[in-house]
Amino acid sequence: VAASLTGGDVWVSAVQSDSCVRLRVTNPGQLGGAGGTRIGLANAQERLRLLYGDRASLELRAADDLVIAEVSLPAEGAP
Repeated sequence: VAASLTGGDVWVSAVQSDSCVRLRVTNPGQLGGAGGTRIGLANAQERLRLLYGDRASLELRAADDLVIAEVSLPAEGAP
């Protein structure tokens, strides 16, 4: 993730449904910063897979000049 040179606001939200909790962090910037390996993202995704199987996810995506990280976890907790 490449930082925004002009600064900006970070938004954090959490929504719970019957089956999951969805956490979202939205930050000004762009994906694909120089030298990024995304190994941390891959490690976090693997950790969620080990804990929750296919009931959890971690996604990082770009929208305009924003980067959005979204984590979905089962509401009932780890198996």
